Amino acid sequence: MLWNPVNYLEIIGGANARLGTMTTAISAWSYIRAGLFNPYFGRRDLSAATKKRFKLYVMARPQFGFIGYNALLQGGIFKSRNTNFEEVSDYQQTHMRHFTIGIDYGIGIVINRATISYTQKTRTEWMSGTGKHSVGNITLLIPVYRKTIPGN
Repeated sequence: MLWNPVNYLEIIGGANARLGTMTTAISAWSYIRAGLFNPYFGRRDLSAATKKRFKLYVMARPQFGFIGYNALLQGGIFKSRNTNFEEVSDYQQTHMRHFTIGIDYGIGIVINRATISYTQKTRTEWMSGTGKHSVGNITLLIPVYRKTIPGN
């Protein structure tokens, strides 16, 4: 949690790093949510947290990333040992972008404990000349367990 000035606004931050044979990358993001919702990290008072039966919020998650290596975009870890890659690399028209930016944004509606949300994810191009990457997602969450916290 970075900032939570009022009950209807919260800003969370995070970062991740990957080092491996498939990808080597680092990224940082913030998650901004505004509206009627339960806090992301929960409430101490469980009765207050379950009191609201209707919640509505909007969210945004801006992201910045640096990709050092991506085997899917650069030919894999065996590229230097295979002569076919050497022949094709002379004709290569595009190259991988090392810096990317993006934003996820959307809306969520909660009635009782069921949630429906829509999220749109947009990123800058991963390879030069290919255009931005954008995909939408609709999520429906229906809890099957009656208790709010299992075991209580």
